[in-house]
Amino acid sequence: MIRVFFFVRRYRDAILGNPECFKDKVVLDVGAGSGILSMWAAQAGAKRVIACEFTKMASHAKALVKANGLDRVVEVKESAVETLDLEKGEVDVIVSEWMGYFLLRESMLDSVIYARDNYLKEGGALFPNRAALFFAPASLHAERDLKLAEKADAMADWDAFMSETKHEFGVDVGVLRAPYEVEQDDYYLKQALWMEMRDDMLAAPPACVGIIDLDTCSLAESRGVADAPFKFPVPLDPGQDTGDSTSLQRGCFRSNVRERDAWHASRSPRGMIARPKMSQNEWKTTEIRPF
Repeated sequence: MIRVFFFVRRYRDAILGNPECFKDKVVLDVGAGSGILSMWAAQAGAKRVIACEFTKMASHAKALVKANGLDRVVEVKESAVETLDLEKGEVDVIVSEWMGYFLLRESMLDSVIYARDNYLKEGGALFPNRAALFFAPASLHAERDLKLAEKADAMADWDAFMSETKHEFGVDVGVLRAPYEVEQDDYYLKQALWMEMRDDMLAAPPACVGIIDLDTCSLAESRGVADAPFKFPVPLDPGQDTGDSTSLQRGCFRSNVRERDAWHASRSPRGMIARPKMSQNEWKTTEIRPF
């Protein structure tokens, strides 16, 4: 995360721009990584920050915290959040960069929900506490054609292997061609991928397909979103190479901090994170191929 400066700035602005949400608070950072969110929480005035990181990255986070003179406030724990020795209500604020590709893939939302239900005080705050998922059709015909060509090359290699095996060894492996082609379709044509996109690559405005309220969502709700009908005024024909056709579906997300009456009725917290509008700095935009 620390290398994705656009995204990092959004978190920084949300935390340091709202010091009243952190002053004299106990903060839990779920999946702390380098500890950057924990250090900002300390700089915003938190009296105690628990930086929970399951991987060996925790040792680097400890070094960074100490090097920045924040080790009296920030305590780095190499632990799963589910095994922390914390009581219910001991935490005032949870911060986390939990988002995965297209928000939910390989995300840590389940750990954030566990921390909310088991450690966060009544009326406590989550940064962020709301997320939305979007679909939009995109016109990337050259990228599509490249993947089709790569799949064709893979099948040509298989055909050459099949012919050579029969000629040299007298063994016909042709019966395996169909399942091999299914594997190549999956590898080249059906895998989502991350890439940066611009507004001019969109064939239609994004449609919201799901909203997650972290203050209330259940573990079951964190595993996906309900069906959300939507349509786009463009053809979904992978063979139609016109300017207004689409070669894939773009999925992206945004997340933000929404005011909760229980902790700041006077004003909404400033700031955050990743808009649905296209930009070269868009965070974790996922492309889903329709062919």
